[in-house]
Amino acid sequence: MFTNAQQFIGEYTYESGITRSLFANLTDATLGQAQADGLYNLGQIAWHISSSRCYLFGQTGFDMPDQGHGFPENMTADMIRQNYDMLLERVLSQAATKSDDDLNVVYRFFDKMNVSLGQMMRMVISHEVHHRGQLSVLMRQAGLGIPGIYGPNAEDTKIMMEQMAQQG
Repeated sequence: MFTNAQQFIGEYTYESGITRSLFANLTDATLGQAQADGLYNLGQIAWHISSSRCYLFGQTGFDMPDQGHGFPENMTADMIRQNYDMLLERVLSQAATKSDDDLNVVYRFFDKMNVSLGQMMRMVISHEVHHRGQLSVLMRQAGLGIPGIYGPNAEDTKIMMEQMAQQG
């Protein structure tokens, strides 16, 4: 749980940079990559990462657009990136206006959970990280490059291991 907005802004700025590095490698041709029938495909997961912030922060008084629960027709990788960036700016700018007391205000979610704004801020980041894991697997299956996230990716690890072997 965050106790002040600057903690959230700092961490979310870092985490959103990782998400943006994944989104940078998305292509229109690979958005349909899916693991199995009935599960979200690559484009749907990416859109969900972006748009779910509208609902979650919208429930806490942030001024967020209603993007519904579906997916845009003829979705493109550029649409996903642009939507993510636009909403990121809205979240960060509005978070900057929140006081420590604001982060303690409790809201009702899904008609079953009472969550403070500080808790919701943590949940939004955790939710994004969770779906980034799914996104990276589908991207790898689609043949897209995966940047290092919390460490080197497979390709970088291979190069490092080769360099270490050469050094003895």
